Amino acid sequence: IEKTIGLMCHFVSVRSSAKILTGDMFELRIPTSLDNESSTGQYLMLNVPSVSVLEWHPMTITWSNEDELALHIKTRGDGTWTKKV
Repeated sequence: IEKTIGLMCHFVSVRSSAKILTGDMFELRIPTSLDNESSTGQYLMLNVPSVSVLEWHPMTITWSNEDELALHIKTRGDGTWTKKV
């Protein structure tokens, strides 16, 4: 229950932009607020409702500044969650 409450307290819905880097790698850039305390190497739990409402995946923050942060994601093949994203 404690973990569920913690997740609910930190749930934030934002629009991100995506850029394909290679055939199997893409970058997500996510806008942040002014009180952003995220830094490179930390992780966040990512949910993409258009792929699956119930699936959350840990993603490492590859860089961050006061305006946005970035995730670099390698797809893991056809039919996988990362490919659908």
